[in-house]
Parts: sequence; C-alpha cells; structure tokens
Amino acid sequence: MSRISAALVAAFISMVLFGCAPTQQATQSESLSREMAEFPKMKVGDKWTSVSRLNSRRQGSYSRKGYTEIVAVNPDGSWEEIGFWVDDQKKVKRYYNNKYELEKLQNIGTDEKPKAASEQQQALNFPLSIGKKWSQSMTDTSVSKFKFEYKFEYEVKSLEKVKTKAGTFLSYKIEQYYENTEVKQAGGRWTRLYWYSPEAKRIVKFEPDYKETEDIASMELIEYSPAK
Repeated sequence: MSRISAALVAAFISMVLFGCAPTQQATQSESLSREMAEFPKMKVGDKWTSVSRLNSRRQGSYSRKGYTEIVAVNPDGSWEEIGFWVDDQKKVKRYYNNKYELEKLQNIGTDEKPKAASEQQQALNFPLSIGKKWSQSMTDTSVSKFKFEYKFEYEVKSLEKVKTKAGTFLSYKIEQYYENTEVKQAGGRWTRLYWYSPEAKRIVKFEPDYKETEDIASMELIEYSPAK
C-alpha cells in the first residue's frame, strides 16, 4: 500500500471519532427494528471510547485509544465535540454540520483559530436504508507532485446485530469499495466494511477485508455513554 493510500486509511479511522464513557456497557433493545435511519440528534454529554488497531512496518502492531464528547449542539442539528488520542494527549475540537460532515478543526490549548477541514470520505449519507448507494471522488498529490484520483463507492448491505466491547448494537452494515489511479492498472481495488448504529449515533466497528502488509486499520467501540 502506498503512503498516500495508507494516509487515507488513517484518515478514515480518525474520522470515526472517539468518546470517554463510564464502564457500564450499552446494549441494544431486542425490539428495535428500523427500515431507515435518519440523521442522529446529538446531545451535550454524549460520550464514546474506541480503540483502533494498526500494523506498520516501522512501528509493528499497535493500538490507539481515542475519546470524544459532545460539548455543544446547535438548533440546526450541527454540533461541536472534543476528541483526543490517549498516546499524545492532544485535544482537538471538531465542528460538524447537520449532514455529519466535518467542517472545521481547532487544536485545544493553543491560540490557533478553527481551520477548515480537508476533504473527507463520505462514510455516511443520511437517511440510511438497505440497498442505498452513493459514490465519491477525491484527489491527492504525492511527494513527487504526481496526482492520484481516488474513487469510492458505498452501499448499505444489511441491518444486523454487531457485537462490540461496548455492547451489541443493531447496525447498518456498509461496504466501501475503493480504488485509485496508482494501482488501477493492476486491478487494485479494496473493500472496507463498517457498521453504523442509530442507537450509538456512530460507526461502532470498522474493518478492511483486504490483506496488506502495512497500515491496516480496524476500529471497535469499547464504551458508550449517552447524555443523561
């Protein structure tokens, strides 16, 4: 996998944001059944904790724990949240619009003003329903100034129960098909699988189905605490 491709994997994991929570585990009601998932209503105090696992030729296998907490919700449904990785302790405020799109970032503890976020992968497209599809194209530039085009295709495959350390959640299973011009000649194409839970209001699990030697990332929700 190229450095650019690996960066996109890391960006996807970072997009699945994290939150701190008490040790009580969340569980899904057996009677919950949804034909369509609307845009979630965030609440101040919603918290999540997740763990990402990566493999790197330089660092070997390692895990990263991340936290997120909602700190403000606007009348239009957009929100602000504080998140940080445990290993570096750097806190970041993230500003989301009412389409679940990251718009701005701000490093906490500095004089830095909020800055526009770079283009993000559109992992969620509300409302969600089984069979829904959408696509996206992105471009990036290598160190040698060569431009790559990335194509993403998404499909909601099913509504199923998925087990995580935070509990069992009824979730929409989404497949993300991914390719870029760097490997297109060789037929390079990968699939990433992830599960979005309407109850948790987040992607609760993520895993790739391809086998590479570097920067393979997976993510799992380990604690969730809804606002009281």
